Amino acid sequence: MDNLTDSDGTHGAEGARQDSTSNAPDPEVVVKPQRRRFTAEYKERILEEVDACKHGELGALLRREGLHDSTVRKWRAARDAAIAQALAGGKPGPVPKEPNPLEEENAKLRRELQRVREEPSKTRVIIDVQKKSRSCWHRARWTRTARRPNASRQATRNRSRRIRRM
Repeated sequence: MDNLTDSDGTHGAEGARQDSTSNAPDPEVVVKPQRRRFTAEYKERILEEVDACKHGELGALLRREGLHDSTVRKWRAARDAAIAQALAGGKPGPVPKEPNPLEEENAKLRRELQRVREEPSKTRVIIDVQKKSRSCWHRARWTRTARRPNASRQATRNRSRRIRRM
């Protein structure tokens, strides 16, 4: 009976049965299928093979690899776009970043805050100037009006005296 024992410690017929079931693919379907991911090397190899295909060989290649024609077209378009971009010859150096709209708004708000902070001091200066100018005009008005009535009275008196004399 020892001759029927396999290396894993099971007896011949049972071991064969277990091995045949364990090597068989799992018949259950995965609930959520995993999306296939292709490396850049794989894509490059497939595109080279596709480019080398003669009339009628493309379908066999796609079936063998389990790919769709639309996938290969997208890969080709991406490759061509990358080549075109590499040959475009843009300016050397890093590409400047686009300004962040939040930074622009932040700068605008800082300028407005600065203006609001400076506004009271400007207002105080204007009020002080108005006070000083008002007091200057006020003094001048009284001094002028004080002189005018006397001057006009004297002129009137002088006229009336002249008329009487005539």
